[in-house]
Amino acid sequence: MGDKVNLCPMKVKWQYYLKVAHHYGYTVAARPGDEELFTWIWDRVNECHMRVPWRIAQKVKHYYEKDETFIWDKVNKCEMRVPWNVFMNVRHHFGFTIDSRPGDEQLHHPIWDRVNTAGCAFPDPIYLKVKKYYADTTTYIYDRVNDAH
Repeated sequence: MGDKVNLCPMKVKWQYYLKVAHHYGYTVAARPGDEELFTWIWDRVNECHMRVPWRIAQKVKHYYEKDETFIWDKVNKCEMRVPWNVFMNVRHHFGFTIDSRPGDEQLHHPIWDRVNTAGCAFPDPIYLKVKKYYADTTTYIYDRVNDAH
């Protein structure tokens, strides 16, 4: 896990990481048994998020400094252009409601594509037209409160 005070990687037990993971958002990609700190970066070749060691992310982060993308401005209720590195730091405040990528020209939302049975990112105008079809869709989540273990 990243120590926010000393700005360095820090080794902690998994049980403690789970208690504070929400403070790190998408900047930390820890898994049990990791020997070093991992994070997420955007893989431009495969166009997906890639889990890499923190030391590698620090070496390549300058490639993303000029990239911009969009987020939803919750105060003004509109799209807002932000640098990619800022987006990765605030993304956890939006949950899974936005799916922006470096170089986007408009805001994108993740939607489950029922035809291809896969997740897809749709531009905001298309999302606003089709979101009504997903209003009654249900799914399952893990109930941590009533866990039977």
